[in-house]
Amino acid sequence: MKSTLFVLPAEEIAEGVGLPAEQELDRFSGTCLTVQELAYELLEETIYPYAYIYEGPHDGGTFTFKTDPFTPTSWIAGKLAAACEDEVRKAGGKMLEMRVYVNKSPLLWTNWRIEVVSVPPVTTAGVATPLGIAWWAIAILAVLAIVLIIVITWAAKEIAGLFKRKPGLEDVKPAWTKDTLIKTIQDAEEYWERTPTPVETLEAMSEEELREHLDTIAEEEVAPAPGLGLAVAAIGVLGLGALALGAYAMSQPKPAKK
Repeated sequence: MKSTLFVLPAEEIAEGVGLPAEQELDRFSGTCLTVQELAYELLEETIYPYAYIYEGPHDGGTFTFKTDPFTPTSWIAGKLAAACEDEVRKAGGKMLEMRVYVNKSPLLWTNWRIEVVSVPPVTTAGVATPLGIAWWAIAILAVLAIVLIIVITWAAKEIAGLFKRKPGLEDVKPAWTKDTLIKTIQDAEEYWERTPTPVETLEAMSEEELREHLDTIAEEEVAPAPGLGLAVAAIGVLGLGALALGAYAMSQPKPAKK
């Protein structure tokens, strides 16, 4: 959403003082000089574990919606990351990145913008998407219903492209929970078409053993890239309520990117 500020040349303003509105508009020969973006604040940036494994085509887009102005924004943001991961997995896809922005300047509602980067389901053959809505947008609508958010209006804009694997798996995985580590190992084995490790074996491992097992997979499958610095702060989110690195991203508001 954008608001447009029209700026008149100084001489036009001086000559137009006291004239009827119609005549003022007739005398205007300037152009729209400034388009001012609404002040969105970045509440939450989530980089999911699969982003450190996957490379290839991605989809996703921007989902915008409005809510009443009384629902705490931090409460909504805190529920979206894990819930979106869960719903997208149910649909057969995987989340790579998500950013949640909010604009609270309107008096009667709050504007939201969710940017999603995801891996689509392996196949959608024979599955009809209602009303032409993107599959990931349906997942977000389901999440908003789950967390009891009343959406006034909404819209979705799709994107597609090639996703480049995030560097820094070694740096981010220490914060991941056991559940996140197990699911990430399963995702890695599926992606690289390795023999799956039995679930019972994974569950019997300690967190440190799981991290070492994930390291082994990464060392065997990913070519080293010298010179790469530390990865950006990430959130390991897999399943409802599992916010592995949420302490930073959930509690610290971030400025909107310009």
